[in-house]
Amino acid sequence: MNLVKLFSGSSNRKLAEDICKSLNIRLGEALVGRFNDGEVRIQILENVRKCEVFIVQSTNPPGENWDELHFLLDAARRGSASEITAVIPYFGYARQERKDAPRVPISMKVKMEHVVASGAQRILTMDLHAGASQGFVDIPVDHLYGPPILIDEVSHLFSRNEAERIVLASDLGFSKVCSHYARILGSDYVPCRKRREPNIVYDAEVIGEVKGKRILYMDDMIDTGGTVAKYCKEMKDKGASEIMVAVTHAVLGKGWDDPERGLIGAPIDTLIMTDTIQPDEGKLKKLREKMNVKVASTAPLFATAIREISIGGSVGSMFYDWERKIDRMGQTP
Repeated sequence: MNLVKLFSGSSNRKLAEDICKSLNIRLGEALVGRFNDGEVRIQILENVRKCEVFIVQSTNPPGENWDELHFLLDAARRGSASEITAVIPYFGYARQERKDAPRVPISMKVKMEHVVASGAQRILTMDLHAGASQGFVDIPVDHLYGPPILIDEVSHLFSRNEAERIVLASDLGFSKVCSHYARILGSDYVPCRKRREPNIVYDAEVIGEVKGKRILYMDDMIDTGGTVAKYCKEMKDKGASEIMVAVTHAVLGKGWDDPERGLIGAPIDTLIMTDTIQPDEGKLKKLREKMNVKVASTAPLFATAIREISIGGSVGSMFYDWERKIDRMGQTP
């Protein structure tokens, strides 16, 4: 891997450093700063000619995170890198992947096209809100999955006793993924549905029996947490004994700390999130006053994917191996 170089923007530098540790390589030197007027300033500070370059940058707000990504990609292209991969652990605008009202843009498509126009020849990301979004661009998109990391984090809690097994639950939008892992684990699955507008949930319904059960609710992201809070309150009202929430992208946008409608007011026993978005220590402190919080690292998974890409291996095989592992977890003695 002598010709592989990895650079990072400022949105999630800690994750980039952890990926480099897993790969046993040094994080590349790049100037990522601001001019006095606030404009983004980028310069790659080492030779990348004929190198395989990976740019790590999550694209959660502020909008300058997008600018850093585009400019780092362009700098690598103009530096004559042989191949450029945009590693975007959290791909912003992923929920705006369809035309769901008159005269609205398909913002996700616009953002993906901008990444390609900036110089990316491949995209490596995790848990897009809709997997079909990969078809918006005509370059390879390697789509990683968060649930393996999340389930590994709580795997010690899965009992082989059928009566004590954790019940998996999810919103209908994430149901295909969650029900798939429930089948592998031999667990029951409880779907949840809602009626909503952006950031406003009117009704939430849990479809199935949860009384006396330990619930693992899974989703691709939590923004304000309004949806999750309503589901969790209903599951508690229906007699759930324990509620764990596992989410890949902890956006924690405006309103997450609303004690009535936000995530912080939900009757959650344990919250598991990944580090695709760099955790804010202030927000973590607030959450830990209300519930147990665990942050699972995605660095080993991204490092393995980068290694497979660089050697011409199979990214998909990583998940076949993991599914065989959890299949053993779900087998009764």
